[in-house]
Amino acid sequence: MRLSSRNLLRSLVLIVAIGVLLLPSIAMAATYTSVDLNVALAAISICIWGANRVPRLKWVCAACASLLIAVPPYPYWLSRDMERGWYFHPFYGFSLQNTLFLRSLGAYLAALALFAAIFWALSKRVQVKP
Repeated sequence: MRLSSRNLLRSLVLIVAIGVLLLPSIAMAATYTSVDLNVALAAISICIWGANRVPRLKWVCAACASLLIAVPPYPYWLSRDMERGWYFHPFYGFSLQNTLFLRSLGAYLAALALFAAIFWALSKRVQVKP
């Protein structure tokens, strides 16, 4: 079975888009903790699964997953200390002085664009006749 150039392009877009979505979480996992990577993997997997099962909700899933990727759990809504371990502490890392709203918005929109590329790559694949 031959792989057409369109299917090859779709496969390449899918791999690159997922890789770029995971890149910040991989950097955080190498530096601090793997919580962000686990959340990003789960969000992307659930989004792709949801887009295949319930196509009408794919953009809702993509919006939620993009938010989880743009505003990662650690340090913004999960914290850890020696006595309590991991605990939910929403907006802990946010303050007007240290939060760059435009940067977070840009990351959110970039993640949505990458999900659009993923949805395009997973859409009707071209069948090649042998």
